[in-house]
Amino acid sequence: MIDQGLEALNWLLKIQTNSTTAYLSLVGNEGWYPKGGEKAQYDQQPADVLCIMDACYQAYQATKKKFWKQEIDKAFSWF
Repeated sequence: MIDQGLEALNWLLKIQTNSTTAYLSLVGNEGWYPKGGEKAQYDQQPADVLCIMDACYQAYQATKKKFWKQEIDKAFSWF
C-alpha cells in the first residue's frame, strides 16, 4: 500500500512540476487538464500546495528519505 501511495505521489509531482524550470506549477482550475490536452496554467490554488506538502511529509514519515523533505521545501517555495 505504501509503495502504491509513493508511486501515485511521484506521478502527481511529475504532473505538478514545470519540466523546464523544475518549480512546482500546479494544474490551474481555469481549464483543468483534459486528457491528451494542455494543463491550465492559471487559477492555481494554494490549498493544493498545502496538500502536496502534507503528502510529502507523510511520505517522509513512511520512508525517512531526504528526497521528500526536499519536495516539501520545493512546494513551500511556490508561495
